[in-house]
Order: sequence, then C-alpha cells, then structure tokens
Amino acid sequence: MIWKNLNAEYKAALSHYTMSGTHLSNFYKFCHGQKDVYYLRKHLEAKPNLNSTVAADLPEEVCIHSTGKPSSRLSSTSCTLTKRKGDKSEVIDQLHDMQADHQHKRTKDDHWREKEELHLEREEERKSMEYLQEQECEEREEECKEQDHLFSKWECIQMNIQG
Repeated sequence: MIWKNLNAEYKAALSHYTMSGTHLSNFYKFCHGQKDVYYLRKHLEAKPNLNSTVAADLPEEVCIHSTGKPSSRLSSTSCTLTKRKGDKSEVIDQLHDMQADHQHKRTKDDHWREKEELHLEREEERKSMEYLQEQECEEREEECKEQDHLFSKWECIQMNIQG
C-alpha cells in the first residue's frame, strides 16, 4: 500500500513536471513537499534503468477488472485493476535481492581488500625485518673485522715486545 501511494504520487508529480509548457526545472516544486517522492526521483536519476519499473503502467494483458472480466481499455483511474502476473511486489523483491547481492559483493570485496592490505602490511614488515637483519649482520661482520685487526695488532705488538 505504501508503494502504491508513493508510486501514484511520483507519477502525478512526474506528469506535471514533464507537461508541455512547464518551465520549472526543479522537480521538488512538483512534489508538494513530499520528500519521499523527491528522493525516489533522485534515486531514479542515479539508477535510470529502474525508471521503467516505477513510471510504467501495467500492460493490459496482466490486468482484469475487479469483476473478473478482462479490461478492454487500460485506464488506471477509471477502473479498479487486479494483477494476475507481473506483480510489483515481485519486482520489489527482486530489487531487494539485487541490493542484498550487491551489498554481499561489496562486503566480500571489502573483506578481500582488508585481507590484501593485511598481506601487504605483513610483507612490508617481513622485508623490513630482513633489511634490519642484514644491517645487523653487516655490523657484526664489521665488528669482527675490527676485532681481528686489533687482535693482529696486539699479536704484532706482543712479538715486538718478546723480540
């Protein structure tokens, strides 16, 4: 019922907005302060492939009069229509499923990015540790060389003293 009312208000505002001779370019003026109608318009501007599911009337073959006889002329204002197939709730359910799938994909993508970032951080830490170990090893080699040099000088001095 909420969707039906929102859709009807949106269609009315859209028909006034697109009426020939209308010179206002601000759709909000045609919404009469109804923010939900305006937000629906903004959402449809961002997702133009959904326009046909919101602004279109049902085709005649999916509608019957409330008396059960098929409608000879489609007029949503002159007769009460009952949907047999192509129910809008199915479309809404599909949209919800698509949004859930999109959210799930976004969540999986975010999770994958986090794992990748963590992997890159660990790889950088590993490289940093390897670099520090190499530096320590080089410093120890230098210390060993210096100690060997000092020891050979000490041996030289000791031999001079003995000699």
